[in-house]
Amino acid sequence: MTRNKQDKITESADGTRGLAEMAKKFRGGDVVLLMGELGVGKTVLAQGIASSLGVKEKVTSPTFTVVGEYQTQSDAIKTLVHVDLYRLPDGQVDKDVAVGDALERIGDEGRLTVIEWADKLRGELRGRVWRVSMEHGGVPEERIIRIISPGE
Repeated sequence: MTRNKQDKITESADGTRGLAEMAKKFRGGDVVLLMGELGVGKTVLAQGIASSLGVKEKVTSPTFTVVGEYQTQSDAIKTLVHVDLYRLPDGQVDKDVAVGDALERIGDEGRLTVIEWADKLRGELRGRVWRVSMEHGGVPEERIIRIISPGE
């Protein structure tokens, strides 16, 4: 990714979590696609989004389950759906029942779906789609994060 002036630069996990301020712009039915290589901070950002919505439980990368649902304290978004496609082999994403259910419900009022490793998805998603590309910067803790809002 070539840097541009809209890119966000963070220098720590706390800085990446702090970008979750963007959650104030989310509406029920939105989907957030998180893309980037291993260790770039996708789960950290998902945790920040959950925290900003008032989720009390800790959002983690699932070991055996691919989809987690969390109740929020938000008026506009009642449920955060966290999908992590890392453990699904390429070509198996479309066959996973839990993922299929989560994708079917994108656009449902009161739900925000955050999908890690979204580059494994095939086809277009309905609803308002946010695209977040993340990559390692020039120093160990630096991250370059590009957020593309719906319609951009």
